[in-house]
Amino acid sequence: YGERVPYVVITGAPGARLFERCVEPERLLNDEHAELDAEYYISKNLIPPLERIFNLVGANVRQWYDETPKVQRVRTLASAGRAQLAPNGQALFRKTMESYMQSSACLVCRTKLPPIPANATEVQIALCANCRASTSRALLALRSRLKGAEEKKRAIDT
Repeated sequence: YGERVPYVVITGAPGARLFERCVEPERLLNDEHAELDAEYYISKNLIPPLERIFNLVGANVRQWYDETPKVQRVRTLASAGRAQLAPNGQALFRKTMESYMQSSACLVCRTKLPPIPANATEVQIALCANCRASTSRALLALRSRLKGAEEKKRAIDT
């Protein structure tokens, strides 16, 4: 009775349950890929006492925190282990999730693109040969689509 179990909450996959993200502190210290879940500690440990203090003067700390812009970081996945060969023969490791996700359709006309060869060393823009040949038309189509999305967002915000 009264024994404390040391644990920390680390970041996890989207949708991961809390008990899956609770680990012993040693794992956080020894695993270079483990990262403390700052969002959890701010919302569960810092916000509640701050709310009790600032509610006395009518300030809503949780609303203020929810409205502040959050920094989103891309974490590297060094353990992914897929290597490619560079032109000079050195191994190139893919380290981010984005490097594994390739678009399979043209961004402009949505036609299917051929698969990217496994030995490709450059990242290709997801445009078909026709859209790549008429860059001004492709750019106009993408900017029009962007403008439409911005107008939809503005309509939602108002």
